[in-house]
Order: sequence, then C-alpha cells, then structure tokens
Amino acid sequence: KVIACVGETLEQREAGTTMEVVAAQTKAIA
Repeated sequence: KVIACVGETLEQREAGTTMEVVAAQTKAIA
C-alpha cells in the first residue's frame, strides 16, 4: 500500500495553483 503525501508551497497556494500542483504530484506517482 502506498501512502502519497501531496501539497503545495505557500507561494503556489497564494498563486492559486494548488490543483495543478497536486494533480502533477498525483500523476507523478500514479
């Protein structure tokens, strides 16, 4: 079982790119 930890930096959160960042991280481990 794989436990994935995804998140964004404060700068990314403020820039509103959270979904893109999380999607990219999820795709990277999928």
